[in-house]
Amino acid sequence: MLRQDVPIPTFFQEKKEEEWTDEERRAAVEYQKKVKELEEEREKFRKVVVYRVLQITSCLHHCYDACALLETGQCVN
Repeated sequence: MLRQDVPIPTFFQEKKEEEWTDEERRAAVEYQKKVKELEEEREKFRKVVVYRVLQITSCLHHCYDACALLETGQCVN
């Protein structure tokens, strides 16, 4: 769902804005609303992914440090 863009109404490409009917104007507003919602959802998802990557990176650094201490014979608490 987040990969797919909102389909552009055909009249966007076929008519000038001045030629749109009232129904097409409402459809244009709805289209813009859906585009904005999709952009917001994508941004939320991006933030979650970045947060998870930071968590995993931190965990990997901790594991690496623990392994390095074990190799040197130092005790890990």
